[in-house]
Amino acid sequence: MVSVEVESHYQGDIIVYLVQGDQRQRLGTVTALSKAEFSFPYRRLQMSSSTRLMAYPLAGAQAYLSEPLLMQPGQWVSWTLESDLDRSSLAVY
Repeated sequence: MVSVEVESHYQGDIIVYLVQGDQRQRLGTVTALSKAEFSFPYRRLQMSSSTRLMAYPLAGAQAYLSEPLLMQPGQWVSWTLESDLDRSSLAVY
């Protein structure tokens, strides 16, 4: 399993998706100004070389896509969503 830790500095609730091509899988919701943790099977990364995370604000702002997830087994993701989603950052550990 791949763990995804999300810290949101965004003022509204956000739905987090795992995106592969034109398909997306809902991981869960992170409420405004809080933290959440999600997970998905590592094999989902092996199905596509351009797997990304998507932050979809419920308040109607434009969705934000992360850079592609390039990971090895056992690594985890830390995603910080800023109040301006375009300034968000993703790190793999």
